[in-house]
Amino acid sequence: MAWIDRLVAGVFTVAMWLVLLFTFFAINPVVPTMPVSIALAASFIILGTFNTASIIAMIRRYSKVKDSIYREDIVNLDRNREQRRREQRRNKVRGG
Repeated sequence: MAWIDRLVAGVFTVAMWLVLLFTFFAINPVVPTMPVSIALAASFIILGTFNTASIIAMIRRYSKVKDSIYREDIVNLDRNREQRRREQRRNKVRGG
């Protein structure tokens, strides 16, 4: 993956954990019993663990196949750059 994609995935993972922690501590005072609080904490931990594992798996998978993922984007970017250069040359010839 491109470094920016890995960075965004990492930021979203950290944000997810912060939201889970915030939600747990915001809801915990109104939870009626300790077993419900434990179940809530366990479910948040399981949810966060599975989501973190899936993001790690996504990063590993995309790192292996990044050529096939990004090739089309790179080709399109190159094509667009070349088209802009041609248009700029045409405009210079017409205007000058």
